[in-house]
Amino acid sequence: MSLGLSEGYVEFRFDVGSGAAVIRSKNALELGRFHTVVLKRNSRFGSLSVDGLPAVNGTSQGNFRGLDLIEPLHVGGVPDYAAIATASGLKSGFIGCLSRLEISAASVNLASDAINIVGVSDCPTCADKPCKNGGTCVEATTEYGFRCECPEGYSGRTCEGVGERCYPGACGPGGKCNNDPGPTGFTCSCPIGRTGVRCGTGIVIVEPAFSGNSFIAYQTMQNVQRQTRITMEFKLDSLTDGLLLFNGQRLAGSGDFISLAVKDGAVEFRFDSGSGPAVIRSSKNVSLDTWHTIKAERDLKDGSLSLDGLEATKGQSPGNTQGVNLRMPLHLGGMESFDDLPDRVGVTKGLFGCIASVEVNSISLDLVNAVLDSANIQDCGERTCDRGPCQNGATCIQMGDNYVCRCSPQFEGRHCETALNPCQVLKPCLNGGKCEQQGSDYLCMCPLGFKGKDCEEKVELADYTAAFDRDGYIQLPNKMMGRGWWSEPEYIEFYFRTTMGNGVIFWQGVEEGSTGRNMDFISIAVSDGYLVFSYELGSGEANIQSEERINDGEWHHVKTVRTGQNGELTIDEGRPIPGKSGGSLQSVNAKGSVYIGGMPDITKHTGDKYRTGMVGCVYNLRLQNRPPINLLLDNIGGSNVLPCPTQPPPLQELP
Repeated sequence: MSLGLSEGYVEFRFDVGSGAAVIRSKNALELGRFHTVVLKRNSRFGSLSVDGLPAVNGTSQGNFRGLDLIEPLHVGGVPDYAAIATASGLKSGFIGCLSRLEISAASVNLASDAINIVGVSDCPTCADKPCKNGGTCVEATTEYGFRCECPEGYSGRTCEGVGERCYPGACGPGGKCNNDPGPTGFTCSCPIGRTGVRCGTGIVIVEPAFSGNSFIAYQTMQNVQRQTRITMEFKLDSLTDGLLLFNGQRLAGSGDFISLAVKDGAVEFRFDSGSGPAVIRSSKNVSLDTWHTIKAERDLKDGSLSLDGLEATKGQSPGNTQGVNLRMPLHLGGMESFDDLPDRVGVTKGLFGCIASVEVNSISLDLVNAVLDSANIQDCGERTCDRGPCQNGATCIQMGDNYVCRCSPQFEGRHCETALNPCQVLKPCLNGGKCEQQGSDYLCMCPLGFKGKDCEEKVELADYTAAFDRDGYIQLPNKMMGRGWWSEPEYIEFYFRTTMGNGVIFWQGVEEGSTGRNMDFISIAVSDGYLVFSYELGSGEANIQSEERINDGEWHHVKTVRTGQNGELTIDEGRPIPGKSGGSLQSVNAKGSVYIGGMPDITKHTGDKYRTGMVGCVYNLRLQNRPPINLLLDNIGGSNVLPCPTQPPPLQELP
C-alpha cells in the first residue's frame, strides 16, 4: 500500500495479490500550503479524499481481498526504491512537510514512534517570515503550517488587518469569541460566573439575570415523554417577547419540543409531539418588576398553564401523536443560536429578566452548578428574601447574597417544601391508633371503641350495627364465607343506608398486603348512587346493578345470591336482578378476609377498582344464611368504626 505524488496529483495504490488499484485525486495540489488526505480501504475497495472534497473510489483486480503487510511503515521515502514493488509507482522521495499522521483513529508521533530517521529536519514554515506588523510566527497544524500571534490592533492570518480579531484565550477560560465587523474587532460571550469586555471579572450568581443575548443550557429534561410538570419563578425587565424555556429533539429547529415564552404580554406554553403544537396562553398578562410563578403541565396531548395560582388554562395538541421525545440540552432565557429554535415556538429573542427557580417533575434544577453551557449571565442583584422563596410558613433569613429558610417542625428542604412525616414527628395517635401520613397532615386509624382526630375519645359501639366515614372498616375471618362445591349457592344479606354516591360496603378478595388487580373477588358497593353486586371468577367480571339509585339516606334491605357464574341482586324485596360472569370458570378463589365498610389501602387491595370506603351504616349482616354476625365479638380487626347516628328500627318495620 502506498501514497505519493505523481505530476502534482495525489495517488493512492494498493495490491491485495491479484493486481493493483490506482486511485488518483481529481485535482492537482496547490503548492506551499498544507493539505489533508484521508485514505480508506475495505477488502478490494478503496477511496481517497483530499481537503474534504468528495472521495475518489477504486477497486483492485482479481478475487483476493486480504492485505498482508509485514515490513515497517516508511514515511517520506524508502532506503532503496529498487527494492519496492514497481506497481507502487514510487521512484523518489517526498520534498515537503508532513504533520499529524493517524492510522485507524490512532495518532502516530512522527518523531518518538520512529524506528529510524534519515535526512529529516524541522518544517521551515516560518522561514519566510509571513507574519506582518510585528506578528510572531508559530509552527502549527493549520492550513499553511503556521499561526501568527498578532500584536494589539492587528488581526488576520498574517496580521495584515487593522483591528483585532478572535484569537485563542481572547475571552478567557470558557469564554467564546465572536468576530465583529465593528471597530472593536470581536466581542466576548462570557460563561456563567464571569463578566466584562474580555470576561476577566468574576461574579457570584445567585439568581441568573438575562439580557436578550444570554442563555444557560442544562441536561435535557428526563422522564417527560408522557407527562411533564414544570414550575418556574421569573421576573421581567421588559415586556418584549422572549424565551423562558426550551427543550427540543434535534438541531435546526426540527422535531418535538416543549417551550415557555413571554409573547404579546402573556406567558405561552407550547409543546409538539410531532403532529403540530399545542398553544396555551395564560389567562392574565405579566407585569414588570414582579415575581411570577407559572405551572405548566402536560399529559400526552393535554396541557394546562397556570400563572400566579390562577385557574389553569387548558389546551391540546392536534393530530394523533402523543409522546414528546427530547434529546437536546434544556435552555433557559435564550439560545446560543436561534436557528435551532423552531418557528412553532413563536418567539425569536431572548429574555430580559431574571429566573429564580425551575422544577421539572418535582425535581429542582440547580440553576448555577448544573450548567452545561452559558453566555452573558448576570446576577439578578435583589434581596432574595423579597420574593418569598420559603414555603409553608417558613421564615426567610437574608445572608449576604444568599438566604436560608427556617422551617417549622413539620417541614424540611431548602425552601421548606418537603413535608416531614408527622406520624414520626408528633406521634399523635392514642389508644393503639395507627398513624398514616396524609401529605403534611396525618390520619389516625383508631381501634374499635375509639374515635377522634387522635383516637382520644372512647365510643360505645353496638353489636349488630356499625357506621363508617370513608376510612373505616371491620375485618371478619374468611371462614365466614366458607365455600363448598361451586354448585352450592352463596348468600349475602344486610341492611344499609347512605347518602354518598360511591363507596365499598362488602369485599372479599386477595389476602392483606397483596394487590387485587386481575384477581378473584366478590363485592357489593355504591357506584354513582347505584348499588352494584360484582364478582370475578377468573374468566370475566360480572356487574349486577340496581335499577334505581339507593343513596337517599333511607334503610334498604339487600340480598345477593351466587351459584357458579350466575348471580342475583334483590333490593327491598323487589324483583331479583340477574347477571352472569364471562368465560367458563365457576368458583371464586378469594382467600382474603371479609371487609365491611372499607379496608386498609383500598386502592391496592381492590386493584384500583375502588378508591374509598362507604359513608353510612350497615345493620344485621348475614352470610351464607347463618344468623346475624355480632360485629363486636366476631371481628378480627377494624378501624375508625362509629356508632350509627340513628339506630335502625325493628326488623319487622324494615323493608
